[in-house]
Amino acid sequence: MGRVEWLLRQHQKLIDDGFQPVDVAVQSEDEKLFVEQVDCSICKCPDIKGIIIWQNEMGETRYTGFTCYERVVDRLNLTEEKKKDLLWVARHRKIFEGRKVSLDEAEYERLLSYERPLSSAYGNRWKPIAKEIWANRDRFQMSEFERSLVETLVSQSGKFWSRRSPTAKQRRFLNLILVKFIKWRRMAGLKPLALS
Repeated sequence: MGRVEWLLRQHQKLIDDGFQPVDVAVQSEDEKLFVEQVDCSICKCPDIKGIIIWQNEMGETRYTGFTCYERVVDRLNLTEEKKKDLLWVARHRKIFEGRKVSLDEAEYERLLSYERPLSSAYGNRWKPIAKEIWANRDRFQMSEFERSLVETLVSQSGKFWSRRSPTAKQRRFLNLILVKFIKWRRMAGLKPLALS
């Protein structure tokens, strides 16, 4: 059995034992900002890139390094969102340097890093996005224009609806609303928006 196969088996055993990634911690080159110095539960070595903190329902904790994780991520039995978030953190370590953050916080950082999150993060699935924003219209502050645009997209009718809707301009405005909506969800302490 090769090294990658062994790493995959060890990660999969961790998941099968009920562990899920909950936090990430990225080491800093500045020793004053050193986050928990722990060894990877799998390879038994410290990881200079950072660590993934896994927990199960009983509160037990395990640690794996980003180096081991990156080698097997494509074949792990995790949700695509978690895989994407963990890989994004591993590739953008400078943003998280010297910090320990939850996986939800890392996902918010990823979503807000996109100029056009509608296409970059949600694959142009504008209908569920518009419905989610519309469902929160009483709590989420929108201008009259934003409210009418979202209502038009949800109802797919009205003065500004056409067969080609949403138009490029409507998508641009929906992206701006979506960025505000993501920031609002973060401030409200809600989980990041996950589309099924």
